[in-house]
Amino acid sequence: MMTPMEWRWRPSSGNVTFLLLVIIISPLLANSWTNIGVQSSISYRSYRRSMQHMHLHSTGKHQFENESANNNQPNTRLLVFGLGNIGTLVAKIAATHLSSNSTPSFDRVYGTTRSGKEIENVHTVQFDSYEDIRDVISSCTHILTTIPPIEAENATNTTFIGEQPRNWSHFCDPVLNNPSLRLHEIAKPNTWIGYVSSTSVYGNHDGNWVNEDSDIKCDPTSKGALYLRAENEWIDAANSGGWKMNVFRCAGLYGDGRSALHTIRKRGVQHEKNKTSNMKIGNPTSRIHEKDAARAILSAMLISDETGGDTSCKRYNLADDNPTPRHEVMAFGHELLDDSNLLPSETPKPSSRRRPSEREKRRKTDKKRVENKRMKESLLPEGLLYPTYREGLKAVLDINKEKWR
Repeated sequence: MMTPMEWRWRPSSGNVTFLLLVIIISPLLANSWTNIGVQSSISYRSYRRSMQHMHLHSTGKHQFENESANNNQPNTRLLVFGLGNIGTLVAKIAATHLSSNSTPSFDRVYGTTRSGKEIENVHTVQFDSYEDIRDVISSCTHILTTIPPIEAENATNTTFIGEQPRNWSHFCDPVLNNPSLRLHEIAKPNTWIGYVSSTSVYGNHDGNWVNEDSDIKCDPTSKGALYLRAENEWIDAANSGGWKMNVFRCAGLYGDGRSALHTIRKRGVQHEKNKTSNMKIGNPTSRIHEKDAARAILSAMLISDETGGDTSCKRYNLADDNPTPRHEVMAFGHELLDDSNLLPSETPKPSSRRRPSEREKRRKTDKKRVENKRMKESLLPEGLLYPTYREGLKAVLDINKEKWR
């Protein structure tokens, strides 16, 4: 037997044939693998998009499993100004991948709070910690603000810096116009900016349908007019800063923590009967479950990743498919609670002398049906989780049933 040093390759008919085959097919193999690699890089974007839509569609039901992230993707970071109901939902859904195997949308999610609120996998920052927020802004690719605008005459005593009240000469949006944040200077070009506005900007349309291009008829002294002013200020700032701007005009938001069911249980059955009997029958109002609103907003962020440098402002109405008079919604809520033996006492509670809110006044004066075609076609082509108040209230009841027993 030969030692390794004595071994030499000796040609044979089999070896020669093998060498010829390698020489012939190697270029073909290389070209095939190159084509496969190119095709993979082209298709990954659409694959990631489809996976993200699956993730958004599954929110509130179940999550798809075992989708791994592509670590070579650029960092995407989200900052949510205002962790109220809708802000919290957006932040939670955006951060879901951090504790699961789902396809990621963001590498890190931040949110501002005044109360010290904590959310799993969301890095919370106190709203008045301006230096910390400025550092966050400079690193974020997406910024969503859910904080409502404030009238100039009410701005001075709204919040405090240290122990001193704010004293600004011009004030509408507490994020954009906050001189301590300096958003104009810090947010980078091509940053996605989302502003949560209200369908109250449309005003009264005598019960007709309104879309994103409908005339603005809100009372100049109303909160709707203030929202419109804030929208325009954000759009002007986006044009100046080269940001990608989206405006979300939300109909009445309801969800697991606030709904017609909560109202009936809080105020009593008789109170609601008396209240709705005085309303004009047939005055439609539009609404949307908070989970569907959050899904639409996140979908808009993902679309912006695919449109590259498109900085044109896009407006979306966020509403469900079924504008309905409030008394019909309350009647259905009463029915749901009654069927589950969860109705409160019939004894009416003492009437309150508080002034009716502007929203309560608008129910009587601002008659309109909010169209959601653009939202459904562009943001939620797979459909709403809760197309009408009926599916939405049933889901709210399921979440709260044990707590209310």
